[in-house]
Amino acid sequence: MRFKTIIAALAVLGIAFVAVIAIMWKSMDFTEFRELVIQQTKEATGRNLVIPGDLILNLSLRPTLTANAVSFSNAPWGSRREMVKLERLEFELHPIPLIFRDVQVKRLVLVSPDILLETDSQGRGNWIFRKGNKPLKTKTASGSSESTHPKDAPISLLHEIRMEKAKLSYRHPFSLKTTDIAIQNFSARAEDLKSPLHLELSAIVNNQPMEITAETGPLNQLASPGTHFPIHLNAKLAEATLKIEGTVRNPLKGSGFDLNIQAQASSLSNLSQWTTMELPPLGPLRITADFSDVDETYSLNKFQASLGRSKLEGTASVKMGTKRPYIQAHFTSLDFNFDEWLKWGNSQKSARFWEFIPGSSGIAFADTGQRIFSNTPFPLEGLNIVDTHVRISNGKISGNGVELKKMDLDLALEEGNLRINPLKGEVEGGTLFADLSLDVRQANPALEAKINLKEINIAPLLKKMKATNLLSSGNVDLEVDLRGNGGSLQTLMESLNGKINMVMGKGEIDNQYLDFEGSDLFKLFAGGGKKEHTDLNCFVCRFRIRNGIAMNEGLLLDTGTITVAGEGSVNLASERVRLTIKARPKEESLLRLTVPVQIRGTLAEPYVLADTENIARGVLGALLGTTTSSSGPQVPFVQKGTDSKNPCVEALAKRSASTPPSPPDERKKEGIEEKLKGFLKAFGG
Repeated sequence: MRFKTIIAALAVLGIAFVAVIAIMWKSMDFTEFRELVIQQTKEATGRNLVIPGDLILNLSLRPTLTANAVSFSNAPWGSRREMVKLERLEFELHPIPLIFRDVQVKRLVLVSPDILLETDSQGRGNWIFRKGNKPLKTKTASGSSESTHPKDAPISLLHEIRMEKAKLSYRHPFSLKTTDIAIQNFSARAEDLKSPLHLELSAIVNNQPMEITAETGPLNQLASPGTHFPIHLNAKLAEATLKIEGTVRNPLKGSGFDLNIQAQASSLSNLSQWTTMELPPLGPLRITADFSDVDETYSLNKFQASLGRSKLEGTASVKMGTKRPYIQAHFTSLDFNFDEWLKWGNSQKSARFWEFIPGSSGIAFADTGQRIFSNTPFPLEGLNIVDTHVRISNGKISGNGVELKKMDLDLALEEGNLRINPLKGEVEGGTLFADLSLDVRQANPALEAKINLKEINIAPLLKKMKATNLLSSGNVDLEVDLRGNGGSLQTLMESLNGKINMVMGKGEIDNQYLDFEGSDLFKLFAGGGKKEHTDLNCFVCRFRIRNGIAMNEGLLLDTGTITVAGEGSVNLASERVRLTIKARPKEESLLRLTVPVQIRGTLAEPYVLADTENIARGVLGALLGTTTSSSGPQVPFVQKGTDSKNPCVEALAKRSASTPPSPPDERKKEGIEEKLKGFLKAFGG
C-alpha cells in the first residue's frame, strides 16, 4: 500500500513539475531569441532574415518554436526580392537547457520553402554571401551589450536542418529560362559544430529522379577563412553521375576551390534536363578535371572529356568580375568525329542541288523546290555575352571519311568581334589555311573570309561528300576572298563582294559517271571510243563578286578531245543563274557536234538549254553562204602545259591580253538578224 502511495505521489510531483515548466515556458519571451537569430543570419551572410510576428511555442517532449511566412532576402541584383520564402519555420529546442530559460536549437525544419538560385551578368551566384562587418551584440542580465561570435549563439547546438515539400528554381543566366526542382527530402546533420556535416537530398528534376549525398567539414570551419574545408559529394541524375572531392578555403565566399571533378553519363541526352535545349542521344560521356580559382578566375586543369568517338584534352578558365566573363582555353588534343551528330540530325536530309540523271542525253538537275540561301537570322546573340580566346593544337576533325588533320586554330572574341586566325591543317593530301572574322557590333554583322586550299585531292573528297563520282583523280587549288554584311545567309549574299578562284591540273574523268554514253556530248568528251577514263588536262573557274552579283571571269576546261569555255553570272540575291557554255572539239570531224548550251533557272532549280539562237545563226549562215559569228564565250587554244604551269591559266591569260575583235558591221548584222527572225518564224520559233 505504501508503494502505491509513493508511486502516486511521484506521479503527482512529476505532473506538477511538468505543469510548472510548461507555465514557465509559456511565460517566456522569445523576442530576444528571434532578434538574435536575425542578427546571426545577417552576420553570417550579409542578408536579411525576416520573421514577422511572434514565435509560437508548441509544448511536447520535443518543444518547438514556430514562425510563419518567413523569408530570406535575395542578392541586390536578383530578379525577385526574396531568395527563400517559407510557409513555416520550426525550431526544435533542447528541453533540458530550456528549463533554465536557455534557448538552444536542436533541429531546424523548413516547411514548403520556395528557393530561387540565379546568377548576375558577371556570373556570380546569389548563393555567394558576404559576411557582415559588425559583430553580433546581445544584452546581458544587467542590460549592457556585449559582442557575441556566432559560435556562442543559441543555434550553436543545432544538430540537423530538414526541408519538407521544397521547390528549388534555377534561372539560367543567358536564356533566362527556369528549371524547377521538386525536393522530396533534404537533411543536413552533424553531432556538433566540430563533427563532419552529412547531407542527403532526393528530388525530381523534369520528371527525372535525382539523389545527392555529401560529407563536408565541420560547421565551425565555415567562418574560418584559410581553413581547408573538405567536401566529398556524389550525385546521380537519371543515368548521369557526378563525383566531387577536395577542399574549399572560403566556402561562404565561394572561393578557394581545390576540387577534383568526375562526371559520366551513358548518353548526352541524360543532361537535357539541365539545359534549355534538346541534346542528342550520344555517348558514353566522361569528364574529369581539377577545379580551382584565383582572384575570381575559375580554372579547369587536366581537363579530359570524351563523347562517343570524340575526345578533348587541355585547360580552360573563366574570369569573372569584368565587363564580360572572359573564357580562355588551350586544348592540346582534339579528336572530334561528327558522324554521330550527322546521323542524329539527319531528319532533314541535306539536298544535293544537282545530280546526273541516268539514261538522259544530257545533264539535268534535281528539283529541291526551295531557295539555297536561308533568311533565318544567324544565332549571334551569344557573341555579345562573353569574351574568349581559344587555341587548339594538333587537332583532328573527321566525318563521312573526310579528315582535317594536324589542325591548329586560334579563336578570339572580344566585345562582339570574332576572329579566327589561323585555322590551318591538312586535308586529302593538301593544306588548308583560313582567316575569318565576324563583327556583330553593328546592325548588319560584317563577315570577312579568306580561305586557301592547296593541292587537295578532289576526287576522293567529292566522293566522300557524296557530291559526285565524276572525277577519278586530280588536285585542286581553291582561293576564296569574300566580304559582306547581313544578319542571315540571304542578306549576306545580297551584299557579298570578293572573288573565288579554282584551279585544277591534270586529272581523270570517269566516263561511266557521265551518264550519257552514246550521246553526242559523250563523243565529244570520250572521243567516240569506249575508254573508261577521259584525260583532263586542266580546269579553271574564276568568279568576281560585286554587290551580290558573281561575274564569271574565266571558265575553261580542257581534255584530250575537247576544250570547253564558259561565261555569265549568278545573282546571289535572286539566286538566278545565267551561264553559257561553249565547246570546241580538237578533232575536225566532231565540229558539227558543238552545240552551245545555256544554264538558266535558279541555284535551287537550274536547267540546261541548247542555245537555239546560235544554232540557227550557224544554219542560216550556211544557207546564205555567209559567216555568222555566234555569241557566247571565246574558246581559246590550250597548249600542252608543263609541270610548273597550268595550260588553262596560260590560255586565259593570253585571251585577256589579246586585242578584242572589232565590232561587226551593223548594217550587215541587221540584215542577218532580219533573215534569222524569218527563218525562226518559219519553224515556229
